[in-house]
Amino acid sequence: MTPLPKCYISVHKPPEKTILPHPFNHLADLLLPTDLYRLISDDLESSPALSKPLQYHRMSIPLSAIVETEFLTKYIKRGNVVMLSRGRIDIDNVFSLNDGILRLSLTKEAYEKTGLTGKPTRFGNTGPRKKHNRHLVEINLRDPAMLHGKKGFDRIVWSFQNKLNKKVDFLFCDLDQQKNPADCPILAALGATARQVQVPEVTSSSSVKVPSFDSPPGSVPQGGGTSPGAEYNREVWRDWATHVYEWLALANFGPADRVVADDNIDSYLSTYVVDQGEYEGEAGMGLTRVRFRGVIPAGWILGLWEVVEKLVSPVSVGNRKGWFSLTVHGLENSPISWDKSAHGSMTGGENGYTLLSIPRKDEGNVERVKILTFEVVGSQDEHS
Repeated sequence: MTPLPKCYISVHKPPEKTILPHPFNHLADLLLPTDLYRLISDDLESSPALSKPLQYHRMSIPLSAIVETEFLTKYIKRGNVVMLSRGRIDIDNVFSLNDGILRLSLTKEAYEKTGLTGKPTRFGNTGPRKKHNRHLVEINLRDPAMLHGKKGFDRIVWSFQNKLNKKVDFLFCDLDQQKNPADCPILAALGATARQVQVPEVTSSSSVKVPSFDSPPGSVPQGGGTSPGAEYNREVWRDWATHVYEWLALANFGPADRVVADDNIDSYLSTYVVDQGEYEGEAGMGLTRVRFRGVIPAGWILGLWEVVEKLVSPVSVGNRKGWFSLTVHGLENSPISWDKSAHGSMTGGENGYTLLSIPRKDEGNVERVKILTFEVVGSQDEHS
């Protein structure tokens, strides 16, 4: 039986602890009520996060180009970039670079040819005897010993020039774009093609059923003891949080027909309903999704979250503060997901997260903001 993906739900986890350790992202969806978006859209577009277009590049280069002196010095030793090659992480040779660490996820045949030192990958070694079909080589290119003329480094260069010498399609993003010009002669010489991230797709919809973002009375995410009543309260909270996450997924998807206010699907065909009445939910709200595509750095995503958070905090829509969510999808073929957690794909390769900011009032009628964090990982991921 194929293991299923997992979803981890946290409350009040600092957003940066979810966003910053996740380096390889290709899609970000900002979702919020349309009325709220109209109030903040001008300030959002002129914010530092969006006013200057963020660029990434596509390039087809051999691995040896990464260890050339000019590229190595500017983009790795002194700068910081993320790079990821095209390929299927459990089948092909896949290469990635972030924080100066070059990772080579290699088939057994390619690994044996390179002469480099690595270790069996955490995932991808399948079969009845769990044979080591894949290996991972990690090279810290910021190590002081990684210089031309040093024996160990020259061995790596030789391997790239003679064994792993085919051109590879890479996605490339410079994390220090403010100090490095986009029209860099080094990238031009490599034939890099520039793309822009900040060309958001804005999609608005009306009359969408919205669930209650207030958890059921008495329910708690954790604690309360081991009594049957305490376990029941925790289970009720988990059901509510799961329902909210499911709704967010459907709302980001267009939205899906099941959350549209005038949807009248026969319950025989679909049993899904938006749980909106029992806990004072809202109906008929317009939603706006702002979508960004491309190689999206973690630092830029955090900047976007902080800008929206700042713009939304003083604004009220109707008789309550506005909520918003940010859903980020990781690249399925990356060798790692969060931090250095090994990542495989198997049947899906999911690795992404959703942050939901919910304004609410505490027992003293003081406005507070609660952040729900949903982290989704596939069955082959050390983060799980």
